[in-house]
Amino acid sequence: MQQRGLEMREALVAADPLNIDLRLMLNESHRYVGDLLFKSGEIEQASEHYGKELALTREMVAADPANAQFRRNEAVALIKVGDVEAHAGRPAKALSNYNQALRLREQLCATSPQDLSLRRELDEVRSKLSK
Repeated sequence: MQQRGLEMREALVAADPLNIDLRLMLNESHRYVGDLLFKSGEIEQASEHYGKELALTREMVAADPANAQFRRNEAVALIKVGDVEAHAGRPAKALSNYNQALRLREQLCATSPQDLSLRRELDEVRSKLSK
């Protein structure tokens, strides 16, 4: 069922590639499907969806680099990819993704130091790096 929803969102984005709301929905769909696959032990399939999420997010960041939500989504996608790499026994790749997420989250915190949710997100990635 989730796969069908993902396919529908992909078709909508293909028909209207400049529609940011549709791209955000597709991005979330890839993350959600990736999470389901990861939790069910289908790591390589999860990796594929997280990779698509990261690529889509980076396209949105490239189109609007000042958009904090897009940059926040990029950090989430980097962490998801890092989690897959860590689970697959590729710690160097996991660390690379976590470090990229750390830099993004540090930048976001620097521009919005009062945002407690950003600080929690920064602590999350620091926790992953300390393991």
